[in-house]
Amino acid sequence: MNWSYLEDFARLFFPHFCYGCGGSMVSGEKLLCTSCIMQLPYLSYGQNENNPLTRRLVSKTRFEYGFALLRFKQSGLAQNLLHALKYQAQPEIGFRLGQILGLRMSRQGFSENFDLVLPVPIHVSRERVRGYNQSEAFANGVAAGIGKEAIIKSAVRLRKTETQTRKDKMSRWRNVEGSFKVLDPEVIRGKRILIVDDVITTGATVEACAAEIMKYDPISLGAACIADVV
Repeated sequence: MNWSYLEDFARLFFPHFCYGCGGSMVSGEKLLCTSCIMQLPYLSYGQNENNPLTRRLVSKTRFEYGFALLRFKQSGLAQNLLHALKYQAQPEIGFRLGQILGLRMSRQGFSENFDLVLPVPIHVSRERVRGYNQSEAFANGVAAGIGKEAIIKSAVRLRKTETQTRKDKMSRWRNVEGSFKVLDPEVIRGKRILIVDDVITTGATVEACAAEIMKYDPISLGAACIADVV
């Protein structure tokens, strides 16, 4: 029996849609069509350690590296993917984008700069509603791409913070300051940690998470995200 033929026939009645552009996909495509993969607004952060993301993050915390896969733009492909990742129960999008970034980091020689990948935790109430932490999915993909371990439950978010939308940097920082806790300090002590989140705007959230991690003497810190709001 020709299973490929049956799959193509089924798609006529139950088509698979691309989460980037909304168009139907052909056999072999998954989550994103080939056109969207080629047109994603990729960034080249990481090739230069002194990139704009790193410069934004050094104001409060000792970040040495900053990596972003995509440029965020309102109503653009990156926003469509992030919306599907967070609100349409598609954690696999986070894993796949993380894997792409991780492989790019490896090709650029950065895989040996880190020992562990740590996702920014979300509050348990949000994770209960969503069913997953989108940053964990992304962290697992990045870790797979660079050949390192993702430490998924080593930190928690102590309180449910207000949305950061429409807040300036100082308000964002006050909103998340002191909201994270490391559960097992020995896991991160003396390690090179890559903190990952889905989106970085001012950097207040990853900085607040890093401030807690810094209490336990990591060797170095880096930050990575799916999309940078530049």
